[in-house]
Amino acid sequence: MKSFLTGIYNLWYFRKVVWNFRWWDYVHNLELLQKSFEYSSDYHKLHGNGENSQTISTELSLATKMLERVRSHSFIDEAQNELNYTLAPVYIVGNRLQHGEGYDKIKEDQVWSRAKELEIDNWNKLWKLLKSKMQTWWD
Repeated sequence: MKSFLTGIYNLWYFRKVVWNFRWWDYVHNLELLQKSFEYSSDYHKLHGNGENSQTISTELSLATKMLERVRSHSFIDEAQNELNYTLAPVYIVGNRLQHGEGYDKIKEDQVWSRAKELEIDNWNKLWKLLKSKMQTWWD
């Protein structure tokens, strides 16, 4: 009976993620993983009885934040803030792209380059964390 109730609870907890899941977009797989890490982090924080429960909760929370950064595509915003430059708007005029007011190709390239660096760094740190810690979070 307990297994049945746990299954019902899991369906309820993951309902939004499962409902929005689309097989063709990797972001939805990341969302499933993120939701699982959120749940596990909270469980370790509130109910963990191991000596490493708080550390594990912190590591899972960090992995959750890193997954959220990937899912939200926030690297452009972070790069713009870091470089104190906002990308100029781009308009479609006929069959061409036209840059709006304030366009500076050098600064635009710097923002895009920095955003890519931030994204790669986030991915590398995330995979390093998962590779080194994931098995210890549940075993």
